[in-house]
Amino acid sequence: MVGMSRTVSYPLNDECTEWIERPTLPEFSAYEVAVMFPGTVTVCTEVLKELNQKISELLELRRTLQSVFASDENTRWVYDTFYVQMPIDKYVKQIEFLEKVRMFQRSGKALGHGGDLKISIEQAQQVPIGEFLKFNRAHKAPCLWHQEKTASLYWNSKTNWVHCFGCGVNKNSIHVVMQLRGVKFLEAVKWILKK
Repeated sequence: MVGMSRTVSYPLNDECTEWIERPTLPEFSAYEVAVMFPGTVTVCTEVLKELNQKISELLELRRTLQSVFASDENTRWVYDTFYVQMPIDKYVKQIEFLEKVRMFQRSGKALGHGGDLKISIEQAQQVPIGEFLKFNRAHKAPCLWHQEKTASLYWNSKTNWVHCFGCGVNKNSIHVVMQLRGVKFLEAVKWILKK
């Protein structure tokens, strides 16, 4: 789900007998990336060139393998093994995503806030979390990211971040609003600034 964290299981030890679940980074749409990093058109172009070069090299290697190994029944397994291991689809998806980001950046649609989106994000992060989430005198509240009976989400009013001593989450005001309202990053920024 775009803008929301997923949970992935990781092995706790080498024997893989125990597994722990850790949240991954949020996934953002191409538009959201373009808005958050408006000056990266040149970087996107360079990365796209590198990815296209990698795909060209992989396609050339695939043609070579096919001409050498695929024609003979005895060596066909070599071609099949290497063909499966070539990450061409992964590169194609990255290229499609970066082309969308670059399109939004070049069109100016990513700068819908008159070019001041970075300032808007900073302003939203400075709005005290206590304005939209109730905390007790000790600056604690029930965690939004897991169910619990005892409040373990602590708000540091100086840094305006929350930390859960139960699940280990560290989030700022924008992330709290995303979780509270079930909205994407930019919608959370707009909601905070309107409040």
